[in-house]
Amino acid sequence: MSIEGKLKITLDTDSGCISHVHIDSSRPVYAARMFQGKTIGEVQKTLPLLFSICGTAQACAGAKAIEQARGINVQASTRAVRASLVHMETLREHLWRILLDWPAFLGELPEKGGMANLISLQSEFRQAMTKGTNPFLDSADPGDPGNLELLEDISSKIDLLLEQQVLNMSPLDWLSIDSLQAFDDWVGSSNNVAGRMFDFVQGSGWSGIGTTSEVNPLPFLPEARIHQLMQNDEFAARPQWLSQCC
Repeated sequence: MSIEGKLKITLDTDSGCISHVHIDSSRPVYAARMFQGKTIGEVQKTLPLLFSICGTAQACAGAKAIEQARGINVQASTRAVRASLVHMETLREHLWRILLDWPAFLGELPEKGGMANLISLQSEFRQAMTKGTNPFLDSADPGDPGNLELLEDISSKIDLLLEQQVLNMSPLDWLSIDSLQAFDDWVGSSNNVAGRMFDFVQGSGWSGIGTTSEVNPLPFLPEARIHQLMQNDEFAARPQWLSQCC
């Protein structure tokens, strides 16, 4: 089992309807304790390596937590570089699912070539943004990106990858879709994995799943209250607020 743990969801049915839901978590609720007694430098180096998913986002969150605790205000340029790296990682994580996992639902082979191209572009992007420094250390100051032409070239290559392997149109054109009819037209005309996946969902009659689900949002919680709750291992394993899941 991976260190991240898993959620095991079991559905009981009765006469074709779901009668009960069981959720078992193997979440590593004691993972944070491995940092006890460690120096800040050791924590900053270890945190992004602890989990295989979203290491950059976790490094960013860890840096912010350390800086907040120590009363450190980092420069705006550093915050901008961090945000850009998290956005790039978010793009990679989404495309990992779209290009590698979605084809399996369609009985197709994963599109490894497109994913390999993106990982290479992500590496180039990080180097251009950070100049080889670690922007998540509290002493870091990568400054403003120096090679703007390189960053624009990387951005253009990413747009082209999205157009050719995911959207079948430019990202800007896809973002201009503003109606269900326009979306259906795109699904019908797209021959890439995203369009085929949505066509599969629509053809299976699943388009309306979830439209009647009620959502109970978590209310605003003061920072001190959140800190108090996070000391409770039971809350970390099965978080509830006022005896309800939010």
